[in-house]
Amino acid sequence: MKKVGELIGLPSSQTGFETRGSVQGWKQTFLEDHLKTLAEQGEWDFFKTTLALLLYGLVLFPFTLGVVDQAAMDVFFFYETQGTNPVMAILTDTLMSMEVCHKNNKGLLRCCNHLLYVWFVTHLYASGRLGRSSHPFRDFSRIEIPEKSAQQWKNDFARYQGQHFPWVCPWYDHRDTIFSCGDFPNVPLMGSRGCIAYTPVIALRQLKWTQFVPDKELLGGVCFQYGTNNEQHERVRKAWEHIHKKGERELGRARAYASAEYLEWRNERRGDAIPVPMEVQHEDPSRALTDMAAQMEIMRAQMRLIEEREDQAMTEIESLRNQCKKKDELIERQRNECADANTRLEKGQGM
Repeated sequence: MKKVGELIGLPSSQTGFETRGSVQGWKQTFLEDHLKTLAEQGEWDFFKTTLALLLYGLVLFPFTLGVVDQAAMDVFFFYETQGTNPVMAILTDTLMSMEVCHKNNKGLLRCCNHLLYVWFVTHLYASGRLGRSSHPFRDFSRIEIPEKSAQQWKNDFARYQGQHFPWVCPWYDHRDTIFSCGDFPNVPLMGSRGCIAYTPVIALRQLKWTQFVPDKELLGGVCFQYGTNNEQHERVRKAWEHIHKKGERELGRARAYASAEYLEWRNERRGDAIPVPMEVQHEDPSRALTDMAAQMEIMRAQMRLIEEREDQAMTEIESLRNQCKKKDELIERQRNECADANTRLEKGQGM
């Protein structure tokens, strides 16, 4: 707390925390007042750091309304002092919040809802843009989404199936992927408030690999809050010192495809876990054409990518041909030189 206060230029006499239940932190209004004071004093470096802390606590790692809590401060402190990337913590908090809501069959998502909303919109409502822009987040403000009621959102989610979803961004370049850490069968992610397992083997299609039926022992994994299992927490922390990756050698040639066995396994595993609303309002048939056009755009983007790779391959082939030609010419020249040398040697011996 004191160290974070030093980062934002807060006097030591004002570093006291607000307590709400089990949550401790600084109130949003307290930090906003501090921002005003810094602006009046012209302390712009502290101003920018304080504003960043507010964004961490209210946008990236929200938990209690109007409070920047200790967990958000910890992530912020490690980023400011050690450059620790907060992306894994954002993903972990999102997955843990979804897990809690799913387990209790209700609840409030306490994670970066703004980023989750951007993910939904770019994947479900802006697929036509994926082939034209390599930075959908930067173009997000230009995506037109009509205002929807809660029922309309439910209807949209209910009707979406695999063919509506762009599984892989066309510009995504597959590479070796972290598949497990330490002695864990999957990837134990570390967030601001706890850990949860991520299993890449059930997301192979999104990574441009062939999706197959995963082994049962690879499913499941850790999920706990900090302070409830210190031994497991230490085990997860040490596991990240030994990461294990897989690529083409282990997974074969990359192609975004799901085997028939996987699709059958997925349907059986899902069962009745995903409810469908009893009443779904049918939309304008033109929406189907829009979806088809979006899928066509993705296919065009993928074709452009294939053509670019083909052109690159042809260029490399032509370069290799030129190299082979030069080597053949060199070999022929050396042969002639050897023949001439042999001829001169024979003449010298005859004399």
